[in-house]
Amino acid sequence: MQPSDQNNNPYCQLQNNTYLIDSGKNNQDFKGSSNNANTGKGTSQNEGNNSNNSSGMNYSNPNGQDGNFYNPNEPKETPYPNKFNSLLEKEDPRSQINKSHSIVEEEDPKLLAKISRQTVSVDLAQIQPGTVVEDPLAQQVFKYISHDDVKSLKTLFFNDPSIDVISMRDARKFSVLAFSCYKNSEECFIILYNQASENNLAKASYEQKRSILTQWVNEVTDDEFSALHFATYQGNYQIIKFLMENTDADIYKKNKFGSTVLHIAAQGDQAMPIYYFGHIRGMNINIPDNKMSTPLHWAVYSRSEVALNYILSLNPDLAAKDSKGHTALHLAVKSVEHLKSTRPVRSLLLKGADREAKDNEGRKARDYISDNLPDPIRRDLKNILAKQRYIECMMIKTPLVPLKPNHDSQILFWVLSFIVYFSLYFILYPNLPVWYYSVSSTMVGLKMYLPFILATRRDPGILKNTDEHQIDFMELMKVFTPSELCPDCKVIRTPRSRHCSICNVCVERFDHHCVWLNNCVGIKTHGLYLSFLTFLWVLCLLVMCISMDCLGRGPIPDTADSPFGPLCFFGICNVPAVQRIFGGFDLIVSTIFFVPSSILLYIHSKNFALGKTSHERFSKRAANKMGEPETQDFVEVDEDENSLLQSSKNSVTPNDQEDKEALNQPLDQGIRTRKKKGCCFNCKVMMCHHKIPTQKKLYERQLKKLEQLNRQTLIKE
Repeated sequence: MQPSDQNNNPYCQLQNNTYLIDSGKNNQDFKGSSNNANTGKGTSQNEGNNSNNSSGMNYSNPNGQDGNFYNPNEPKETPYPNKFNSLLEKEDPRSQINKSHSIVEEEDPKLLAKISRQTVSVDLAQIQPGTVVEDPLAQQVFKYISHDDVKSLKTLFFNDPSIDVISMRDARKFSVLAFSCYKNSEECFIILYNQASENNLAKASYEQKRSILTQWVNEVTDDEFSALHFATYQGNYQIIKFLMENTDADIYKKNKFGSTVLHIAAQGDQAMPIYYFGHIRGMNINIPDNKMSTPLHWAVYSRSEVALNYILSLNPDLAAKDSKGHTALHLAVKSVEHLKSTRPVRSLLLKGADREAKDNEGRKARDYISDNLPDPIRRDLKNILAKQRYIECMMIKTPLVPLKPNHDSQILFWVLSFIVYFSLYFILYPNLPVWYYSVSSTMVGLKMYLPFILATRRDPGILKNTDEHQIDFMELMKVFTPSELCPDCKVIRTPRSRHCSICNVCVERFDHHCVWLNNCVGIKTHGLYLSFLTFLWVLCLLVMCISMDCLGRGPIPDTADSPFGPLCFFGICNVPAVQRIFGGFDLIVSTIFFVPSSILLYIHSKNFALGKTSHERFSKRAANKMGEPETQDFVEVDEDENSLLQSSKNSVTPNDQEDKEALNQPLDQGIRTRKKKGCCFNCKVMMCHHKIPTQKKLYERQLKKLEQLNRQTLIKE
């Protein structure tokens, strides 16, 4: 019996005749693939639950999830144990397969007898993919694929090259090619394709062969899934590329639920297929399924954070609604309790998701905040979903709304500076009998404006995939995991780089985006920013003292007694009202700037002493700690070229014994901790180290790293 609300739930497509592609996340095992670095999901979300289906009788497909997902108390379930689940349990896939009831020779004899007697009334939900009856040869082939027994499969075709693999089907209408994609067996896939191409179709012309193979590839199962659908869910780019180059595989083919390869890639949290089909092949990222759900809906619903980031880089329609009127933001709020993170919600809001959008029941996203959430998470959700109110020029924290670079704050700063210095030189100084105020304010002002101007004009440390050494993003995706790349900038991330949503660039050693500078504070501008803060603080203190001194003295009787008497503005500088107005204005402005500059100067001085950025010290990691902030010890890089950052799991190249020993230490969020240095050393690095690793160098080092890992694997074998 299916859940009562199942027919009304667009994300519940559990049917009596559907099968499972496991919703567990770490389910990739690219055998013999060159993109091993891209296996598995970028986030740890082992959510499959294998305990509810030891009999292997209930299945759902990749387009169908637990019908009770909208009940926050019930987690997703993985209906039956299979090869993907075995990866979650860290067991040998073959031993897990042997334990399950899905293998042909271990199926219930009564069920097989029933299948052989009844070809119409059999409940297909009781039949696992790979089940074959009354065809021993096909049964043997499916068994070898299920066990990933490449050697036996090769031997079988070598002994009998006439075996027709094109016509082989199981009880679920799986072709052997689709089944090999379903099992993510790349070697079996190649063997089967070669058997069909070289032996079964040996006498066919090139056009005939391509036509037949294309038809074979595009054949669908009982739920209308094709081989390309399965390869997409597995994220196996080698198979996808092979199918696209050697056949006319239909990328727009939909299954019975209306899901395309983009929907399925979103469900499987596969970044590479999303980029390949969406960017290179130009598929519409907003294509809906039968329930009007777009790939964005599915990425959020499936809690596929990596896929979500890559879909957002393709500028999807954030206002798109499914059949129940839910936007992606509605589903993101619902998924918070299961994902234990507000990151998807924040990502959608930064891209411009509408907080006020209502579903068919008139409910906004904030109305779906669960009462079962921990208090920190619930408060955080309510705050970020509330209407954002902020004054941009005094923006201490970046609001979760789309922002673009603008010069408004810069213009305001220059206008206020002009008025303050005008009042000093043409109103206040002519009323003072001393000259040292003007010298000190001029010197401090010059030292403040110089780093300010440089910081506004200088590159803060943007990571660039330059034309000189430009590397195709698909090549990067084959070598790096999706979370090590930025889909917006098409660059390799470093451990201390962050993507600025305002400038839309990745900045090395990113601290924050400063609206006064209209620029990011990064590795090349952090020292300038600290210098600017220091002299701004001194100047504010100095202007406060000058203003109070002048107001206390009152107007000078004769401006000729002042060294700056000739500068008196139209002879009105010694008018009491004029002096009080301009003196009071300077005092107010300097006081207003003095308070935040004092706080910022303290924070960034401490940042330099610790060798960290504000982002590293204060950013929330609600996803991992259920609302608790997460602290990290970040790597301090040496000035030597060999110390350039290379990846999230190997941030510096070992150039001494300490570095080599540190490589064996536990990793914290992919960033290696290192022995703390002194304040002077940290300040020196933060102020003087401006080297940024080039994309080419990062790419080459990653290739060497993978090469070494492959050699070590071969040695162990």
